[in-house]
Amino acid sequence: MVRHDLKSPLNGILNMSKQLQYETNINTKQRNWINMINESGQQILHMVEHSLDIYKMEEGSYILKPQAVDLVRLFHRLNEEMSFWANKTNVSIQFFLANKPLSWNMLHWISGEEMLLSNLFSNLIKNAIEASPENETVTIRIFEKEMHAITIHNMGMIPESIQERFFDRYTTEGKPGGTGLGTYSAQLIAGVHGGNISFVTSQTEGTTLTIQLPKNIHKQGSDQQKIHPNKQLKTLQNYKILSVDDHPNNHMVMEMLLDDTPYDVCYVNSGREALQKLDEMPFDIILMDLNMPEMNGFDCTQAIRDLNIHIPIVALSADNSEKTKILCKKKGFDDFLAKPLQSQELLVSIIERMAGIDNDAET
Repeated sequence: MVRHDLKSPLNGILNMSKQLQYETNINTKQRNWINMINESGQQILHMVEHSLDIYKMEEGSYILKPQAVDLVRLFHRLNEEMSFWANKTNVSIQFFLANKPLSWNMLHWISGEEMLLSNLFSNLIKNAIEASPENETVTIRIFEKEMHAITIHNMGMIPESIQERFFDRYTTEGKPGGTGLGTYSAQLIAGVHGGNISFVTSQTEGTTLTIQLPKNIHKQGSDQQKIHPNKQLKTLQNYKILSVDDHPNNHMVMEMLLDDTPYDVCYVNSGREALQKLDEMPFDIILMDLNMPEMNGFDCTQAIRDLNIHIPIVALSADNSEKTKILCKKKGFDDFLAKPLQSQELLVSIIERMAGIDNDAET
């Protein structure tokens, strides 16, 4: 079983549960259940994504895509997530900007991939909580130096037997259920960001981890301006979309994602059906799943291009490897979207493809 085999069913779980969150005729208990389903699905998705990311980091092939990340907002979310673990042993968590208590209204920008940085700090803060004696405090501080420096302190001591291999794979001692991958993956993530993690530990002073991250991976404000689909839908009415996917759940997800748009969507179950439908009527854009029996998305797109049909085709797949993206480009796809689909990304892709067609028509 490979990563996209796990991500495909998550497409239905995440999008359906998200849609149910907007229902008004459910009680509080049912809403909590739905929220739990969605949160659990998100956690599984993150674990699946993270597993391949770590492999690529080990191989030295991971390509970092840095963005501006608000560290205060990230810590605010982690503080809420970690409160369950902290309350089990009556450990408190405190955040500081240098020596000043951190306010959640502050902004502190660092450069990196938010999901990776979230995994890094989540692993290290959780480890600190678990290593801390009961009724003590875990303290996280942000310092501004030549590099971003974040320290995580707890009053527990790292056992001497594992200090030399603290950042090695499968290093754990005395932690029930521990995998020994938390500090290992955290060091990999810091490394791919151009940083590092170090520690000092003693029986009297406890343990302080120091995470150093460079400041200049990404210049704030260099991101391209994002398109907001809702502002442009009024000018893009009545486009006909052909959605090609062999899985009924994915048709339901697509119908849900495009429900509030003006688009006229036709659903077919295979590449062969798509070719037949194109022969019967014209379409403005095609949303094409890649992994289908009988005729897959690659072969179908190649056949469309061989017929000299100039229509935007967007590839949809849970396999978002660089190899697959490069192959899609070679086969004539105009864009690639990874499953589970996100409403914003889907609408932006449609808008950009159709805006390009409209601009060509005007010139």
